[in-house]
Amino acid sequence: MGRLSGRVALVTGGSRGIGASIARTLAANGAKVAVAARTSGQQPRELSTLADEIGGVAVPADVSRPADVERMVADTNLRLGPVDILINNAGVVWPLGRTVSVDADEWESAVAINLFGAVRCLRAVLPAMLTRGYGRIVNLSSGAADGAGMPSASAYSAGKAALDMVTANVAVELADTGVTINGVRPGTADTGMQEYMRSLPREQVGEEFYERFSLLHREGRLADPALAAQLVLQLICSDANGLTVDVRSEAGRALLGQPTAEGDPVTD
Repeated sequence: MGRLSGRVALVTGGSRGIGASIARTLAANGAKVAVAARTSGQQPRELSTLADEIGGVAVPADVSRPADVERMVADTNLRLGPVDILINNAGVVWPLGRTVSVDADEWESAVAINLFGAVRCLRAVLPAMLTRGYGRIVNLSSGAADGAGMPSASAYSAGKAALDMVTANVAVELADTGVTINGVRPGTADTGMQEYMRSLPREQVGEEFYERFSLLHREGRLADPALAAQLVLQLICSDANGLTVDVRSEAGRALLGQPTAEGDPVTD
């Protein structure tokens, strides 16, 4: 019997990278997992392959579309049961470049995915969670939510900063309900998103951005997505509410049972 035996989890952006690692971790701990992702490129195949691997179900959806979110949750409820655990992982880093130069429609679309998509998902599952008196919501945030954010990524930084505020604000509403909401900052993880970021020319993303992420890759300092997945698991299995925890912070390392370390990069 796993720690999450009998629980139903829904992981958005679950076809690859951090989302796939979280889906595997939750399934390994007994949860019945629905993995969701958009239907572009290789994602449908990756989604179905992962669902088969973990004994879960694939629920294709674009979280920026309200009808897709409603269908995704209804499909999960029908096939696995009511959602106990929501992992808001779906997100995009584009458009990258100076704010004055990037496409304004892409900027708006990114916020629609990274922020509004997460809000739509939590609104879709919260009523039933509150009725049952149990629920766990984890929003995947970023170090880019702090300070001036990630250079050349204003849409991503703004969306993640706003998502952190949603986590803190909704947590107050959920006090003493049995439902909790927390955030996880996964560090600069070794994922396809990082590959995409490194593929862009320095003329587009700027010298600071280009050198930072190229150097982290060359020096082998990218984090394992499994760390974020384990931190998500620890928060789900706790009664914590309203926290946003970075895998590299003292609090994150304590939850992961790791010693603190100096000099780790704290923005991604």
